[in-house]
Amino acid sequence: MGKVKLTLSVNEQAVARARYHARRQGKTLSALFEEKAAELGRGAAVDTGQLLKEHPGMEDLVGVFKAGKAFDERSAHYRKKHG
Repeated sequence: MGKVKLTLSVNEQAVARARYHARRQGKTLSALFEEKAAELGRGAAVDTGQLLKEHPGMEDLVGVFKAGKAFDERSAHYRKKHG
């Protein structure tokens, strides 16, 4: 899959924390963002309130990422079963 250049407006504290964690893990900020974004599409539905508690400064990103195929299939199953 190709790469896309992305410009974000994020508060300075969040950027500083992200850079710190990326450096500690030996990753670029882009690699850290890509990893965290990929996690949003996996598993159960994301609890937005909990996400924002754990990652303050990410308010502008809520709702930006689309769920992966597995999530969509599971959601369709539940909607069909439970209306």
